[in-house]
Amino acid sequence: MQEAFFGRENETKQLNNFFNTDSFQAALIYGRRRVGKTELIKHCIQDKKNKAIYYECKQTSEENNVSSLCEVISDVLDFPPMTFRDFESALSFLYKRSEKKSLYL
Repeated sequence: MQEAFFGRENETKQLNNFFNTDSFQAALIYGRRRVGKTELIKHCIQDKKNKAIYYECKQTSEENNVSSLCEVISDVLDFPPMTFRDFESALSFLYKRSEKKSLYL
């Protein structure tokens, strides 16, 4: 059973408007710790018809974060395991992929 999501109507509306545009955009979501930023993002992408990739960097090496991001990319896009040498390569791949087919990052 899905839990209800309360109290973020304005932010949810803004993010949904962001996701429903055809132009390339970037969003920055910021705020104090423990106020629900992650849950807001997950809530807004869960019912989208296009694929969405959400990845939160961990406090570890760049190599470990890139490896973890590769797993997420492979999983979301239904690809075999992928590897990229750095974030720039992974994000470049995702950008090129999103030009052909809508993809939320």
